[in-house]
Amino acid sequence: MQSFFVKDTTVFRYTARFSQFPYANISFFDRAQENILFHLSLRQEDGLCVCSSRTGTQWSPERPKKHRLPKTGVEVTITFAPPQVTVALDGEKVFSFGRRLLSRTYPNLDKISFVSYQGGISAAEVDFGDSTSPKLSLGALNRANQALLNKGQLCLSNRLELRARLKVPAQGGALTLDLPGESSSPKVILYPDSGKQGSRGRASQVCDVIVLLPGRVWEGRPQGEALDLGLLHADGSPACPRLRLTRENLVKQIEDILAKTDLGNDALAAMQVFEHVQFGGLLDQLSSQSRASLASAQRFFGLDDYIKPTTPMTEETTNPVVAPALAPQDPVVQAQAAFGQTMRHKPESDPLVVLEALLSDLPKALRPHLFLSLSEFFCHPTRDFDGFHRLFCSQGFGCSLSPEAGNLFKNSALLPFLFLEGRHDQICPTLRSLIDPTTGWIVTPALAWLMRRVIAAQGLDEKTRENILNAYMDLIDKQAKNYWGRAHCTALSQVAILLLQQRDSFADDAQRVILKFVVRTYGLSRQFWHQLDDQFSYDTAPELVALRQAFATLEAAPGRSAADSAADRHHHSELAQALALFRPYQCRDLQRLRRELLGPSGVGGSLRVFGCLDSASHVATENVTKILAAEVDAGLLNEDTYRGFQDRAEKVKNGLLRFLLDAKAEGKTVVGYGGGRSKG
Repeated sequence: MQSFFVKDTTVFRYTARFSQFPYANISFFDRAQENILFHLSLRQEDGLCVCSSRTGTQWSPERPKKHRLPKTGVEVTITFAPPQVTVALDGEKVFSFGRRLLSRTYPNLDKISFVSYQGGISAAEVDFGDSTSPKLSLGALNRANQALLNKGQLCLSNRLELRARLKVPAQGGALTLDLPGESSSPKVILYPDSGKQGSRGRASQVCDVIVLLPGRVWEGRPQGEALDLGLLHADGSPACPRLRLTRENLVKQIEDILAKTDLGNDALAAMQVFEHVQFGGLLDQLSSQSRASLASAQRFFGLDDYIKPTTPMTEETTNPVVAPALAPQDPVVQAQAAFGQTMRHKPESDPLVVLEALLSDLPKALRPHLFLSLSEFFCHPTRDFDGFHRLFCSQGFGCSLSPEAGNLFKNSALLPFLFLEGRHDQICPTLRSLIDPTTGWIVTPALAWLMRRVIAAQGLDEKTRENILNAYMDLIDKQAKNYWGRAHCTALSQVAILLLQQRDSFADDAQRVILKFVVRTYGLSRQFWHQLDDQFSYDTAPELVALRQAFATLEAAPGRSAADSAADRHHHSELAQALALFRPYQCRDLQRLRRELLGPSGVGGSLRVFGCLDSASHVATENVTKILAAEVDAGLLNEDTYRGFQDRAEKVKNGLLRFLLDAKAEGKTVVGYGGGRSKG
């Protein structure tokens, strides 16, 4: 959770990347951190941008919009100007709320105090301030550095980022950081300045430049050596004057940060300061007040002993504020972080060798917990879980871990261990323990690993194999009913495809069950069908050919709410027929899709109204939001609309009655007909 306050016009920018996660979610909380005042979810696999909010535990109806989300990522700009909020992707406006006087979709934006993000959002690529310029709250520039920025020079922000505003080529305008002595330079991030008019179509564009400068760049450098920093174009030419950063400059900057910023509210800024102080050997150069602030931040993050003084501290330099000592950080968490850091920086490393080196520094009693925490990593299809398990057993831990009631993470991560250790009788009960509604995170890669082995029938008798399959399908059925469930994650979608490919290896009655299960859960998933197209021969399953064609019809159809012309009615008929093919399978989301494609009635004709309790599992769609907005526009939430309604109705009734009486008195014949549209 990071501090973020909305004052007047405030801009929050970040890059959402989908190479590791298929989603990028960001939530803006109130001061109590109980309510989410604005939430944006980008779902790459569905090509969806979704806005919502949450009061307590109750989510508001989602407001979805289709938008292309490439895996390489998009630049997101959220502009808050209470009561208005605007969302733009790569400079293109996607959402705009709060312009209607009587309909404030997100009414408390001025109360935003914190922000949290998950998925494909990195703290290093988050930027926010009071306009489209990079005058940031926690990444703010002091007056001297702001002047450098305005002159097109490099400067250092209060997040210890390198900042610049430069003209770069519109095509192929990538920049690199030049730092002598560094073989692997930090990434340079470019934000095109959408505020500059007329930049489109030109050979160059103005960009805000951000480079997160890690503290490790000081490692191994003599105390008197400064950093010589420069930005280079693709052809090697300098993009701006170089910056010479000395330790003395950095100490002044860190002193200013510690005096004016609460590092407990910004983990990225805190880690930056910690790293630069440690690797730059700056602790002894800080004032006693700054060291006290630094020590407080270290205790907050559980990193009391991270920074070591370069010389023994005297009585005068010792922090005068003595706070109660906190328990040291969990060694397993530290080892897991070290493993992840090594694999990120040296992806060519053998993960088993990296793990074995970490185990030597970890107390033996804690080693099984490290293995369990890394189960998800080694369950990936391209990694050696068997070798991982052999290392586990070589440490003397074979069969030492057992399922634990209510612990979803442990029980799901443990499934591959149970399989390889021959504890097959424990697999079904463990799978079924994951079905019960409880808080916790299910390790889906471990589920997928188990099912790959079960489908391959490795070391299993047929009865046990079928029992595990049934328990797995029951679990995924439960997950699919929950909007936040993980049934549609990539790993489990691949299991569904593998089940179809190998269903002939199961008994005849199980084959039909498998087909129904897969179509019921994934039949209306675009991701599933597109993956199936690449990996499956439809000749082996004629039933799927018609379903694939039906889904193609649905996928190509825009949402419609009425069938007014002959062409519309024909299109409605095609959609209804396509949807009907999925009805026998009781597909998830079928009801929602009918509403979106065929309008409120689901089939055209007479109007039907559907309602449910707030606690029901149905997901409110954009159609609900549209109807509610239309009701506001029609004045249905205004008392005056209803005050004169009875009088107007009586005038119509009396006028019609007078006409009928007059017509009858004149000997005229009145013919009338009434009936529902579907009967006419």
